This record gives sequence, C-alpha cells and structure tokens, in this order.
Amino acid sequence: MITTIGLFIIALGWLYQLIPIIKGKINVQPTFVGLYSLGVFFLIIGSGEISISNFISPNGLSLFLSLIIFCLLFKKKK
Repeated sequence: MITTIGLFIIALGWLYQLIPIIKGKINVQPTFVGLYSLGVFFLIIGSGEISISNFISPNGLSLFLSLIIFCLLFKKKK
C-alpha cells in the first residue's frame, strides 16, 4: 500500500513537471523534485515493510541525489 502511495506521488511530480514544459518553460521545478523525493521515501519504507532489501539501496541513492538537487534549487532561487 505504501509503495503504491509513493508511486502515485512520483507520478504527480512528473505531471507537475510536464505542465510547464508543455507551456514552453524548460527547467526543473522545485515542486517536482520535492514530490519525487517524497515518493521515493515512501518506496523505501514500502520496500522495507515487504522485505525487498535490494530496492532500498537504489531508492536510497535516488532519494539522496534528489534531495541534494532540491536543496540546490532552493539555494539558487534566493
């Protein structure tokens, strides 16, 4: 269940990123990165709950990198 929530949040992030691209704005939206990070966090929790440890490390790396990008986007915005 929690994995499904994580995937849904990631899909919402992609949808949020798609809207400005359709309008011609080619850049990374901080909201997209935030939603993506949150979704991956839920995937990590879900993987731990169902004991699929081989998904925790790649998702953990993805979460780590997306949080770095999220922080850099907000730092750049100021």
